[in-house]
Parts: sequence; structure tokens; C-alpha cells
Amino acid sequence: MSVTKGYPSLWAASTSDLTVYEDHADERPRKASSYHDATTDHGLLSHEMPLSELAVLVGDLRNKYCAHEVHDGGDDRLGFRRDDCRLAAELCGILYERMEEQRRERELAEKQNEELRTLVEDRGSHERRIGLLRSSLAEAETQVGELTAELQVLRASASRRSSEAGSDRKRQEQESDDALRGEVANLAAEVASLKGALARATQKTRRQEAQISTLQEKAELAETREREADKWRKKCDHWRQQCIKLETELASCQQELVDEQRRLHDLQTVLDFTLRKSKRDKAEYEQAIAAMQAQQQEPVQESDDEETEAGSPEDIVNRKRRFSSIRDELHESMQLEVAEAEAHPVPPLDLQGIKEGPAENGRASVRETEVQSDVGPPPPRHKDHKEEYFRLTVLACKLSSPFMEDLCTVDARPLYEEAQRRSIPFHQWHHWVERALIRHRAQRNGDIMTDQMKETLPRPARRAHDIQPRRQSTDNWLSASLAWLAPLVRESSGPTGAVHQDESSWDRLIPREPHAVVAVPRQGAGHARRKEPLPIFGA
Repeated sequence: MSVTKGYPSLWAASTSDLTVYEDHADERPRKASSYHDATTDHGLLSHEMPLSELAVLVGDLRNKYCAHEVHDGGDDRLGFRRDDCRLAAELCGILYERMEEQRRERELAEKQNEELRTLVEDRGSHERRIGLLRSSLAEAETQVGELTAELQVLRASASRRSSEAGSDRKRQEQESDDALRGEVANLAAEVASLKGALARATQKTRRQEAQISTLQEKAELAETREREADKWRKKCDHWRQQCIKLETELASCQQELVDEQRRLHDLQTVLDFTLRKSKRDKAEYEQAIAAMQAQQQEPVQESDDEETEAGSPEDIVNRKRRFSSIRDELHESMQLEVAEAEAHPVPPLDLQGIKEGPAENGRASVRETEVQSDVGPPPPRHKDHKEEYFRLTVLACKLSSPFMEDLCTVDARPLYEEAQRRSIPFHQWHHWVERALIRHRAQRNGDIMTDQMKETLPRPARRAHDIQPRRQSTDNWLSASLAWLAPLVRESSGPTGAVHQDESSWDRLIPREPHAVVAVPRQGAGHARRKEPLPIFGA
């Protein structure tokens, strides 16, 4: 009896799903919540389904789900894994019922073995009885031979006495002959009955031998099915382990999805704030440049003291050249940032499915509850954020250096390549760039780096996280971006420390660090040289 009797057609269900997948290549194939829902319209299995076909069917379904997993991508992978788990669980149920059926068949085989042993014992008793009958038949034949010999002796004696005896003797002989004939007839009847009993016993023995051979075949079949049951039991255990493994992977994927949603939310906040800050800085720099150009066009009326304080004409030309270079560089950076931000706008996130819990360790804990985001793939980036940050660091070091006239023409690209080759961490770039600029000036001017000059070089401060191993992941880049944007956020809060309502969430994301202020000389007619703070513009 097949254990698949009464169950839906797995093969029909698999062919139906494959047909749907071929007709709708861009759509996810429809799947029912259970085997009964998936295969109700496709009929039932045949009453006898080999185990090899069941194994081939399981392999086909597994390959089909792997193909769906590769085609649909990350989000559909969870659905296919759930279907795979449900498929494995229902297959385990089918296998369990099959093992129950095989157990019942094994009990029936044991019962038949008991009957076989009983028949074997009966056969032994019949064989013993046949032996007794054969011995009785041999004794009867011996008696017949003896009686025949006695009959011949009597006939011989009768023939001898015939001449001597008269009619009485003949009558006696006739009576003795009749008695002997009666005994012979009785013995013949008994021999015939013994032969009939022997034939019946032989026929019964043959039937019992046929039954014994049939029971032996059934016993071998039961042993074969028991071995198959052991194999399927092992496969069932394997599928159970696969189910546990898939459930673990599903939980890890869900956790990764929550982390990615939280990281995407943080990056979206960073991008929005950076865009607003870039636009404000662009307007401020344009106003400052316009004011400086207006001041430079005024007639120059300086006193002798002012001329003495301004320095030689060569210094004035160098400062103007330096200021023009820095202004052009800042203006180009602002134009690139604004153009890129306007060319690739990022649609807002659909945060209806996200619930924000209490802040933990200075950062809000975000829990994902069926997030449905309309954000597409990230726009292509035309610049390296690390290189842009390094370039701005070099610019800040140039502006802060007392040898700004000599260092304003130094290219930041070779320094960035050297820093990447030496694997300098980003939080040490400022000190490393200062030392590199001083070495560059000494090499260009032909100076010799004495021990005293080396001692005057700035040394990087040793931080606690320098000792710990650095994780190579996107978290480092996000932390670096947040740390770099901290001065911009605090600058936007104003002198009183009031933060805008849209930027209040940054207090728990950005670490508190001192704001870097760079002194830039400002020249104009009738004005003495003074130093004003200039915020660093960043990408």
C-alpha cells in the first residue's frame, strides 16, 4: 500500500508553479499557503509512487526555489526561504506518515513470520506422521510377503495332502484360501488407504512449502522497506536540521534588514542636512566674495603707517594670488557640490512602518515593522568622499600654516595617494598633513630638517580608539561623516546655541568636538589687516 494515497499531487503542483513562472517572468510566482491549497486543482497522486520519483521531485522543487532566490533578489529571498521551510515541514509530515505505514506493515510481517513458524512446526509433525505411515506401509508389505510365502507353503502342503485327503481336506483348503484371500484383501485396502493418506500429506506439504516461500519473500520485502524507512528517517532528520538552519538565516536576514533601514535613515538625514548647509554656505560665500570684490574696487588710500603694516608690494601680490587661489578652489567645490545634489535628488523615505523607541547610548533605537520604502537605488557618485575630506583637510592646514604663501600651490592628490598607501587613519590626517607640508616646504627651499625642527613638528594625539582594531565596514565611514559634520551642525545653531527644529535630532548622533576656525587675512582700502574666522566648507 502506497503512503502517498490521498495526498495532493506534488508533481502537478511543481509543474504548475514552473508554468506560472515561465508565463510571468517579471512577477513572483503565486504560491498557496499549504499543499492542499496549492494542488487542489491538479488532482491526486497515483496509488503507487516510487521513492526515487519523490526524491527527484524534492530536488526539482529545491532547484526551482534556488532559481527564484537568485532571480528575485534580497527581499524575495525571505519569502522563498519561508516557502522552503514550509515545504520541508510538510515533506517531513508525509515521511512520518510513510514511516507509520511501514511500521504497520512490519508488524504484519512479524505476524506472518509467527504463522510461518507455526506452519514449519506443523510441517515437521506431518513429516513425522508420514514417516510413521511409511514405516507402517513397509511393515504391512513385509506381512503381505510373509503371508504370500505362507500361502505358497500352504498350497504346496495342500497339494501334497490332496492326494491323501479327500473331500474334507479340499473343503478345509478352500476355507483356508478364503481366509487368506480375505486377509490379503484387507491388507490391500489398508495399503490403499495408507497411499491415499501419503498423497494427501505430500500435497499439503507442497502447499505449505509454497506458503513458506511466499512468507519468506514478504519477510525480505519487509526488511527492504525497513531499510528504506531508516533512510527516510535520516533524510527527515536532515530536513529538520535544514529547517532550523533556514529559520536561523531568516532571523539574521531580518536583523540585517533592520540595520540597513536604520543606516539608510541616518544617511538620508546626513544628506538632507548637508544639502541645506551647502546651499546656505554657498549664499554666504557669494555674499562675502561680492563684498570683497566691492572693497577691492574702491580707491586705495592708505597712510604711511598702513603701507608699512601692509608690507612690501611682493607680499601684497602673494597674498592676492593666494586669496584668489583659495577663493577659486572654494567656489569650484561649492559649484560641484550644489550641482551634484541638484542633479541627483533623493526621494524621501516612507517611514510609516518605522517605530522609534527610546534613545539608547546616545542613539535612537529603530525597530522595523514591515517597512515599505519607495527609495530606489542610490544615485551614482562622481567623487570619493574620503578624497574630498582629505582635500579639505589639506586646505585647512594650508590656511592655518604661517607659510601659507609657500604651500598654497601644493597639490593634495599626491598627498592623498601617499596617505592611502601608508594606511593612515582618517582621524590622524590633520597631523600627518601638517608634517607632510612642512617637509615639502623644507625640500623645496633646500632646508635641512634638523632635530630641533623635527621636534617642532606637530605630533598626533594618542586616542583611546587608536589602540583598538579598526573595523573595515560602512560604520567607519558613517562615523567619520558624522564626526566631520559636527562643527557644521553646531555652527548652524548660532552663537546662542539654539538649534533649528529640523536639526534637533543631530544632538544624539554627532559627537561634541571643538569647532575649527581658520584665520584669513582681509585687505581693503582704509582697513587694517585683521583675522576673521572662516568656516570650512565640506562635501
